[in-house]
Amino acid sequence: ALPVLKSVIPVFSLFTYTTPLLILGDKIAHKEQLKKYGLKSLVMIMVFFVFLILSTVGLFGYSVNQQFLFPYYIVLNSVSLFGNVERLEALFISTWLASDFAIVLLFLFMITQTSKKLFHAKKETWFVIPVCVIVYVLGLRLFKSIYEVEFFARNILVYVNISLFAILPLVALIVGKVRKTV
Repeated sequence: ALPVLKSVIPVFSLFTYTTPLLILGDKIAHKEQLKKYGLKSLVMIMVFFVFLILSTVGLFGYSVNQQFLFPYYIVLNSVSLFGNVERLEALFISTWLASDFAIVLLFLFMITQTSKKLFHAKKETWFVIPVCVIVYVLGLRLFKSIYEVEFFARNILVYVNISLFAILPLVALIVGKVRKTV
């Protein structure tokens, strides 16, 4: 059971990115439809995750997957659609890059909105450029190779995400319930 729990941690870390979106709830339009569409999307994403994990482990096995840096990419190289269409990895990689770009934009949006509220600014547009430059320079200085980025993402960032976006809001909710302010 322990290896299964260890494998759920990175996936759970990805799901914690919804917490900042909900905290910035005043920017969400059509809130009444959020529960219906959010639940459908969550089920669809979870089915996709289960399919992706089962296909990766089923194709290569657990021990071989541990050796790959990006096991999903290796699986995508071996996918064939109806025996004719092969090499679909470009489609999946573009989707992967789009999702990474969306996560970066989400973080930039959160930083600019938080900075706007902290500094009581009327507009947040002037916060975007310095934040982008700082993040870019930090990314170049902190990591020298893709292996360092992968180590950081697997061993540090996953637990930081869970702490900040799952445990901290839960503690804040419990404290708010105890103080009867929520």
